[in-house]
Amino acid sequence: MLWLKRIVLLAVVCLFLVVGFVFHSSNAVEVPLNLFGITFVPTGLGLLLLLFFFAGGLFGFFVSLLPYFGAKKQVLLLNRKVSGYEKEIAKLRTAPLRT
Repeated sequence: MLWLKRIVLLAVVCLFLVVGFVFHSSNAVEVPLNLFGITFVPTGLGLLLLLFFFAGGLFGFFVSLLPYFGAKKQVLLLNRKVSGYEKEIAKLRTAPLRT
């Protein structure tokens, strides 16, 4: 089963590489990039679009991780509370009853 997953992953990566190459080839116009007054070396439009698309995907991925880490922190806090409650219950079970 692991070999099938690796083959599918390799096929998807190759597909993305081919699509990226075709996209880059069809958008070969040289454009100068000007960010905040700094002019960079003219680069192909396809390459710039692919780079910014990839950077946007990474940024979106990391932003989407923020709620995950917040929930993980909350789970750890609640687990700590539960373990404290379990210790208290164990102590109360062993304590003698008052009459």
